Amino acid sequence: DEIGVVAGGAHFLVESAVAIARTAGLSEWVIGETIVAVGTSTPEIVASVAAARKGMGDVAAGNLIGSNVFNALFVLGIASVLTPLRVVSTALGTATWMLGLSILAAVLLGTRGRLGRLEGLALVLINLFRWALDLL
Repeated sequence: DEIGVVAGGAHFLVESAVAIARTAGLSEWVIGETIVAVGTSTPEIVASVAAARKGMGDVAAGNLIGSNVFNALFVLGIASVLTPLRVVSTALGTATWMLGLSILAAVLLGTRGRLGRLEGLALVLINLFRWALDLL
């Protein structure tokens, strides 16, 4: 039953996001990487903030990095196996750079053992800048 609820919610999220994209005159890519991405990432945000507040930095970082690796490899792989994907967005190039910056953040975290407030703010601002570029 729970799987059906999740599948139904996912279907509703995707259909609603596509409707918003069409109504707003935005590409499905932009809606996917903003509204859908934020919606599906909310559990990771909540879990990682809770872990960080309890001093469990390894859990917070592991959750976020592990979730992104899992989504990029496993989820994208399964989706492609079930229905081959065709991406026509020019924003894919920007997204590739952002993935590179994500890897850099992980490397910095691994070599320095911490990301401070300034680095965290920089990551948030870089992401907002990426969204702004894709909206242009």
